[in-house]
Amino acid sequence: LSIEHRFASNFTLLSNYTWSHCISDFDFQGELAGPLYQNPNSRTGERGNCIFDHRHIFNTSLLATSPGVGGAFAQRITRNWQLSPILTASGGAPMTLTDGGKDISGSGQLNDRPNQILSNPYPANQTLSQWFNPAAFANQAKGTFGDVGRSALTAPGYWNLDMSLIRVFKLTERFGLETRAEAFNIVNHGNWNAPATSITSAQFGQITTFTAPRIVQLALKLNF
Repeated sequence: LSIEHRFASNFTLLSNYTWSHCISDFDFQGELAGPLYQNPNSRTGERGNCIFDHRHIFNTSLLATSPGVGGAFAQRITRNWQLSPILTASGGAPMTLTDGGKDISGSGQLNDRPNQILSNPYPANQTLSQWFNPAAFANQAKGTFGDVGRSALTAPGYWNLDMSLIRVFKLTERFGLETRAEAFNIVNHGNWNAPATSITSAQFGQITTFTAPRIVQLALKLNF
């Protein structure tokens, strides 16, 4: 679904929303020579969400140009500034839980996953210290495969606001000076990364890292 409003009263707006669901039994990640499955004799046992499966994705962008105010000199300074915010939001990416590289199944693949022993792996209130309940999972019996599916859990969602302010000053017929200010994650929102997914980790189920903080850059460019 998309909505577009082209230039009228000095602004353009473009918004779009996507709902999707991608299912696969293998996600190509650049190397086919190594082990691919938990159970090499059961490709169907890997059927699950694609690693890039974000169910909900929303983007909106605005380009607003200042009309200028005041007299002739003030008009030269205040007109033609371009403000461009971009808002991006999406649901979380799938996560695959592991046995920490242990070959409990004896398959030699080192892709073993644990068993799920509680029906609901998520706590009532998801926090940094417990995005999912570690007590909901346990190592499977020796010589068997775990029943947790590939990409069975979902990491935290994401939203970000970037913004730029640009103006080109026409100095002469030949020369122009472009001034540019850009801010990435302008509100300094701390998006949570995925939690630890190895059952052998002391931080299993905990989120310990975040995405990039606010980054601001300023630039002047002389065009001729």
